[in-house]
Amino acid sequence: PDLFVLNEPSCMPLEAPSWNHQLFDRICDGLISVLLALKQNPTIVYQKNSMIAQRIAEEIEDRVSTGNNTSDFDLFHFGNNNKSNTALLILDRRDDPVTPLLNHWTYTAMIHENLGITNNRVDVAKASSSKEQEVVLNVQDDEFYRATQHMVFGELGSALKEVVDEFQKHEGSSIASGAGRSKLQSIEDIQRFMENYPEFKRQEGMVAKHVTLTSALSRVTSERNLFDMSELEQELACNENLTEAFNRVETFVEDNNVPLEDKLRLVLLYSLRYQLEGEREIRFLERSLKDCGIDDALLRTVGLLRKYAGVAVRGSDIFNKNTVVGAAKTIVRKQMEGLKGVSNVLMRYEPLLQARLSAIKLAGLNALRENEFKILGQQKTAAVRPQNLIVFMVGGTSYAEARCVAEFNKEQQGRGMQVILGSNTVHNTRSFMHDLVKLHNEALMPDSQQIRT
Repeated sequence: PDLFVLNEPSCMPLEAPSWNHQLFDRICDGLISVLLALKQNPTIVYQKNSMIAQRIAEEIEDRVSTGNNTSDFDLFHFGNNNKSNTALLILDRRDDPVTPLLNHWTYTAMIHENLGITNNRVDVAKASSSKEQEVVLNVQDDEFYRATQHMVFGELGSALKEVVDEFQKHEGSSIASGAGRSKLQSIEDIQRFMENYPEFKRQEGMVAKHVTLTSALSRVTSERNLFDMSELEQELACNENLTEAFNRVETFVEDNNVPLEDKLRLVLLYSLRYQLEGEREIRFLERSLKDCGIDDALLRTVGLLRKYAGVAVRGSDIFNKNTVVGAAKTIVRKQMEGLKGVSNVLMRYEPLLQARLSAIKLAGLNALRENEFKILGQQKTAAVRPQNLIVFMVGGTSYAEARCVAEFNKEQQGRGMQVILGSNTVHNTRSFMHDLVKLHNEALMPDSQQIRT
């Protein structure tokens, strides 16, 4: 598997001035378990601008060197103990706050964004007219989902039609069909029927499940006008035009047909990109949100997001504003937009993780800027390209980033570095917004409750 999750919904209790020791230990225990399961003793790298990442990195290094605080100091000696083979890269969600705020047009990402995935289960009761209340997504026993989990939604319909057509063809000729059952005239016929029936029912359930999910997603896409919404999100994430962007966001905010959560999503993206030069416009949009009746706790997330992941906090230039290379990338992207299909226009923004992986693939850990990252232990491993990279995202990852990892591994399979992505949780926009609300709640907590054991 490319992804592991510790099922801890928030890391905000680790943000200063709070410190939840129980949560910290749970995260470190989870990472140690992963290292033991994979039999890896990695070089540890962490993001310098994240105190949480630093403390996790130092704790993991200490536990590895002391046999996870036991008397077994050889616990992490697995024969080939060359640290250059594996690296543990600890990142912080705050370095790329844009990714969890976007609509991502791949199958799993859309399901999680619009319906929600909890422990591989999806509640479809409210979003579908089907009798199904809940469906399970499992790549182990669902070959269609295994093949399409990261497929672009525009291509998913064709793939599903092929499966439905194939199922109907087999259904028509199967001994399990109505005509077939009438032909059970011998012991051999009955035996064939009993052997085929479980597989037939499994295929029937798989097809029905994905028809239910895609129908629900299509309905939500139409009702919320997600194509236009997503196109504006991509403009905010990828292009620079303060006045035009403000006018378009204002139009959406004033539209009574747009859900409050989508209005807030656009204002959050606008406030990230134009934090410095658009202060007056951001205040206006906040007032507009208040006039729309948005909950005060959610309205505060506009300021909380800039506190959590604003330009003064982030270690990277996610909007490519301040570098020659970034400016060049923006120009090239604009020139290419006219050549792209609809699905690509809605997926122009690339998660920062994708650039990190590409850089490490080309130049090893040395590709990570010294002013942004610190490598614990022997510095000579920095120039080596690790064969295995475990990336842990403090504060939640996304299915868009999981897709980056899956596609990276698919390209590298058998020829280079393999990546595993982990985090405390997998965010969608709603969970990310509510995580920011928790940041405010933690700050208000009395001092006696901020340090918890």
